[in-house]
Amino acid sequence: MVARSVRDAEVPGSSPGTPTVSGSTVSPERIRSAEPEWSLDVPIAPEAVVQRIARAINLPKKRLLGLLKTDREYVGVVGGQEFEIWERQGRAVHAVGRVRAVRGGSRLEARFVVTPRTRFLLMLFFPLYSLAAFGIAAQGVHGISLTSLGAAIAGALVLAAIFALAARTQRDQLRQFLEKMFVEERGL
Repeated sequence: MVARSVRDAEVPGSSPGTPTVSGSTVSPERIRSAEPEWSLDVPIAPEAVVQRIARAINLPKKRLLGLLKTDREYVGVVGGQEFEIWERQGRAVHAVGRVRAVRGGSRLEARFVVTPRTRFLLMLFFPLYSLAAFGIAAQGVHGISLTSLGAAIAGALVLAAIFALAARTQRDQLRQFLEKMFVEERGL
C-alpha cells in the first residue's frame, strides 16, 4: 500500500519536488473502488509486470545539451501490486492502477485521474480569470457591454477547451506508455 510521499530522494536524474521513492496523490481506497478505464492482459506473472513498470519509470533525465528534453520522462510510484505514473512535466493527469493475477498471466488495470492539486488550481484559476476579465471589461467608457461580456465568456470557454485537450493528450500519452511496455508479450 502506498501511503506517504517522500520528496527529494537521492535518485540520479531526479529533480527536487518530484516524488521518486514512494507516495501517491490518490488514496488506495479510491483506486480499489473505481472501475478501470483501461486494462491490458499480458501472459507474464504479476510480479514481473510490477518490476517492469518500476524499471520503466523514474529514469534519469535525458537532455540534449543539458537543456532540451529529448523524450517524455515518466515518474511515479509502485507499491505492492499498485502503481501511479505521470509524465514528469505533465503532472495534471496520473495513471493510477493495479496488477491482478488472472489465468495465464496478469491484468493491468488503470484509471486516468486528475490530481486533487490540479483540481484545486483549476478551481482557483477560473474564478480569478473571471474576475480579471470582468474587471477589464468594466473599465470601458460605458461599463460592461454585451460585446466585452461575450469576449470574457468566449475567453473562458477557450481556456476550458485548452485544459480539456491537454488532459486528453496526457491520458493518451500515459496509455501509450503503458501499452508500449508490453508490446512483445502482446505480439504487436
